[in-house]
Amino acid sequence: MITNEAIKAFTRDVLGCDCPEEVFDKIVCEDDVQIESGLTVSYRINIGDKLLIYILILEQRSELGSALPKLIEAGEKERNDRGFNRFRLVLVSENPDVIKDDANKLFEKLEKDEKIHLHIVSRNDFFQ
Repeated sequence: MITNEAIKAFTRDVLGCDCPEEVFDKIVCEDDVQIESGLTVSYRINIGDKLLIYILILEQRSELGSALPKLIEAGEKERNDRGFNRFRLVLVSENPDVIKDDANKLFEKLEKDEKIHLHIVSRNDFFQ
């Protein structure tokens, strides 16, 4: 089980979130959540009803092209429907350098607003 302190540290130190301290008073982390697009995310995290995070542990690079647009669309919809301020999609990979360029290029092509962020992180940085 992932502790709230580990989630807070990951969100601040790895994702660079500068949310006020009181936002972290409420952290809800669910694992293996099927989202609206039909995909299953490894984790869905609600931080203070302000920040929505989807985390997908990528097993294969081939998942990226079909999953990324659906995850962004589903995350944006859930963010808007539930009144969150921001949505962060985190892709976790054994070798993030292999997928980083492709993921960023695909992300840039998607229609989205400035409150949607993509993070590609190494498994080593994941909830350390």
